[in-house]
Amino acid sequence: MQIGRSLLAGKTKPFSVVDRTLSERGFKKNGESMSPTYSLKITDVSTNITYQLRIPTKVISSSLSIESLEKQPVKIGQPSIESKGHVKKRISHFHIPHSIREAAEHKIAEIATYLDN
Repeated sequence: MQIGRSLLAGKTKPFSVVDRTLSERGFKKNGESMSPTYSLKITDVSTNITYQLRIPTKVISSSLSIESLEKQPVKIGQPSIESKGHVKKRISHFHIPHSIREAAEHKIAEIATYLDN
């Protein structure tokens, strides 16, 4: 499920700024170095279901070395949230609770604010 459409998607910042901002707010970096996805676990304490807030990124330059990666511009993709390890028994669209969506949207707004400053 996509969330926070207008706040982060399409923003471009140096890799070091994006990486530091997301890492300092609890996100873990996954995937390849040129297009990592950052993820954060959010647990619904009433159901004990864990959700993943994912923020994809992509390094814009195609000709660079790992040493120069820190300064390269990174484009932030569309954030999404999904259940982690929850079996969807013949349900085509799993319902994500309002409280989880709201928590994810607040986190996205927080990140957007830090990246804008």
